[in-house]
Amino acid sequence: MNDRLTPRSTDSLWKWTVCGLLLLATMINYMDRIALNQTSKRVMAELEIGKEKYGLLESWFGVGFALGSIGVGLLVDRINVRWVYPFMVILWSLAGAATLRVQNFEQLLICRFLLGLFEAANWPCAIRTTQRILAREQRTMGNAILQSGTAVGSILTAPLVWFALNYFSSWRLPFAIVGAFGVIWAIAWMVIVRSADLAHRPMNEAAVVAPIPRDRERINWTNLLARYMSLIVVVVTINATWHFLRAWLPIFLQEARGYSENQMLWFSTGYYICADIGAMSAGFITTFLISWGWPIHRSRMSVYLFFGVLILLCVPAAFLNRGVLLIVLLLIVGCASLGVFPNYYTFTQELTVRHQGKITGSLGFIWWMAAYALHKTVGQWVDFAEKRYYVEALAQGLSEAEAKLQSSRLAFEPAVALIGFAPLIGFVALLLLWNLGLPKTDRQKDPDSNEIGEPAVGSPIPATG
Repeated sequence: MNDRLTPRSTDSLWKWTVCGLLLLATMINYMDRIALNQTSKRVMAELEIGKEKYGLLESWFGVGFALGSIGVGLLVDRINVRWVYPFMVILWSLAGAATLRVQNFEQLLICRFLLGLFEAANWPCAIRTTQRILAREQRTMGNAILQSGTAVGSILTAPLVWFALNYFSSWRLPFAIVGAFGVIWAIAWMVIVRSADLAHRPMNEAAVVAPIPRDRERINWTNLLARYMSLIVVVVTINATWHFLRAWLPIFLQEARGYSENQMLWFSTGYYICADIGAMSAGFITTFLISWGWPIHRSRMSVYLFFGVLILLCVPAAFLNRGVLLIVLLLIVGCASLGVFPNYYTFTQELTVRHQGKITGSLGFIWWMAAYALHKTVGQWVDFAEKRYYVEALAQGLSEAEAKLQSSRLAFEPAVALIGFAPLIGFVALLLLWNLGLPKTDRQKDPDSNEIGEPAVGSPIPATG
């Protein structure tokens, strides 16, 4: 048999190498995305963009991401990810690099929309990949590795932006550099991954695992719907926290707490290092609990709850003045806000193998439509509140600088505090809905012991030649 028709899913070194590629793809994805956040003050000044328009940039990026999530989710259930993934990485790299030439708000808005449209491919492709090549008990670790790419990309973006601003006085240069990284990644992917490695489930799979039940009454549709509804709540709440902090924390620190641009950039590096630690810790802790004998679902829920509780530190952090304690609390929040993601992905992988792309894509669509409303609302609120509080502060006899600082503080503090509660709402939804519709005897077992309506997957499924 041709070696290129033989999958390598049993090769441990190869599996984790592919997970490393997923990390790098996610890293590039986030470097393209967060470069705008790290340069926001300069972009807003040069292109004469207020906070409401800045919110619109984030919102329309989200609309693009939502549409892309649905489209690519359908695509990866039909076309081998080996081909879809590099094609989409090149497209989003070109969309990001086009930012180098924008001259006004409208052109930047188009670039951000296209960037979101193509970047949406990362998660359906990556989650499909870890589901195909990793055993069930390994998936949280694999998902942690790929998710940590968001932090790694954010860590590298801060010094890249600092270098471009200080040596070239250009906020545009980072977009071109990251675009080149995307092309290099696509070449590496095509060299390392074969078509057979990520081929769709073979028709003669009965020789590998038990066949999919043909009696549709054996599928517990009530429980399937309940689990999907719980994941809708989770995807919206955990992403609302992560993306609110990604987009608005740099502005909060500079305008509401008086940190300089350079101080914000170096804080961002530390923040995303902590986020990376959070993502990897979630994978390690979950794997350890499973190896220690805990049921898989209980392990995942416990780790999610642990990080969700830590995110509540947003509440005191929102009202602290600048200083060491504020920075420490925000670093812990950064760690926790990415720590909830790896197990969210494993929850989605328990619903289906055949339709994983549709599950990931549809949940991504729902979140990014919610993101449109979130960023637009935050931008409108901050613009409105700052103007109102600025006038009141001047009437109190404060100087213009003091009035500006106070108005930003009063505008941002409620939003930063409230966002800290969001992931725990997702936990409650999981707690209430995940077992809904299951017989009492099944509730005593590990609720994820079998994927609904499909065979349990304990190891990767090889493709036929």
